[in-house]
Amino acid sequence: MMLRHIIILTIFLLVCYVGQSQITFNCGPEVGLSFSQLPKFHSSTNSRNDIVKQTTIPLPGPLFGFYGQLTARKHYQFSIGMQYQMIGKYYHYHRDGNDLLYNANYTSDEWENQTFHKLCVPLTVGFTFRIHKVHPSIFIGYRPNFFLTGRYYYKYNLNHDDNTKDLITERKLNPFDPDQCKIQAKHFNKQFIFGLSVSSGQHLEFMVSIIPGQIISYAEYKPYYNGFTNSDLLLSIKYKILQSTKEISTTDKKLAALNNVYKILPKQ
Repeated sequence: MMLRHIIILTIFLLVCYVGQSQITFNCGPEVGLSFSQLPKFHSSTNSRNDIVKQTTIPLPGPLFGFYGQLTARKHYQFSIGMQYQMIGKYYHYHRDGNDLLYNANYTSDEWENQTFHKLCVPLTVGFTFRIHKVHPSIFIGYRPNFFLTGRYYYKYNLNHDDNTKDLITERKLNPFDPDQCKIQAKHFNKQFIFGLSVSSGQHLEFMVSIIPGQIISYAEYKPYYNGFTNSDLLLSIKYKILQSTKEISTTDKKLAALNNVYKILPKQ
């Protein structure tokens, strides 16, 4: 008899704890700025005293979107959104070289620019905790991408002491166009999200997201592949234009379930 009462009391306390659940829904626009990677600068000198300088600069890509978010029991967050984002990078290769065959000097430059436009659907779960008066949140999630279009631009410029050897070449293409690429880039891609956010007041939320992804590969001619790493460092701001809170009671249903448990417990 005592065991039966202990089980009933334990279940009753659980029902009282989870019987009332506060659900808050908010939604609004999101704006941000993303970077595909950190800037890279490299300089070297080879055995022929050629000086080589390489520079990679990420394109600061704007982001515009709209999101909806549910918060349960003041701590657990579930969010979905729709985002437009532009990403890309600029690459420059410069060489000051010595032409030993003709006993002359030359400079060569290569520019390679890549730009992509995509739609993203971030799905995240998060947890909010409290540090004094600040309420930061951590979150993880999955982010499917659909690439709308892209642009690849390449230019080569050779400036030789012998002007007859000067050369300029230039080409551009859409990585998703089968008429321009032997191997097209895939429209669908995926990313994962890891981030931190902090609310400011009742309407603003500041977010930092690290979003690793896959490599976008395409080729104008086989086997000369071009690639772009679809990873983002995103700084964004959300603005809450609608927020509603509702108390959801599940006690009655749980008490009914409790009664059923009471009936099937062994009588001692």
